[in-house]
Amino acid sequence: LGRPIDNGGNQLIVTSRIAGYHSAPMQSPLTHVTIQPMESASVKSFCDSWMSAVYVIEDKGRSDIKNIRKKAKAEAKKLHQIITEQDGVRKLAQNPLLLTILALVFRKQKQLPKLRAQLYRVAMEILVNVWRDCNMSLDEIIQSLAPLAAFLHANRPMGLISGEDLCEKILQARRETEELRNVPEEQIVEDVRKFVNVVSE
Repeated sequence: LGRPIDNGGNQLIVTSRIAGYHSAPMQSPLTHVTIQPMESASVKSFCDSWMSAVYVIEDKGRSDIKNIRKKAKAEAKKLHQIITEQDGVRKLAQNPLLLTILALVFRKQKQLPKLRAQLYRVAMEILVNVWRDCNMSLDEIIQSLAPLAAFLHANRPMGLISGEDLCEKILQARRETEELRNVPEEQIVEDVRKFVNVVSE
């Protein structure tokens, strides 16, 4: 097989975050391209699609689909309007990941922070509040996830873990929690499985 640069050779696409790449770029004769930031039309399309999907999922078939999509479109319009009007938010929305977080925050709070640090903080608070519905306090969530984070950092460079291993690691941390010494094993397992299901969504 020929080299990727040769006619007929294997064609490869190598991706990387921009941060840090230029200090240690790949030395092979590769064509370098940068993904274009999302423009207003792309952001609007994302808002429409994301909000429609969320509304349909949350409704679970209880309402008329046309009404659901109409409500979703109206909220997507408000989200896109806020993004367009606020310069700081508009810059964040050029990044697909940050745009997803913006949509999540707006869905819960109907408004958006202007700074990236504020956005991350609000997003974290929203996720923690969701996770706390699983009979776990904020401290318990941190105690359960800290060992998992350490394990992933040391053993899984890609940050990937199976659902079964995820449950087992969190269960292990929960079993070692002093406050749960008198809690039945069945209850601990049920809480962890519920937590993992919520996180996976």
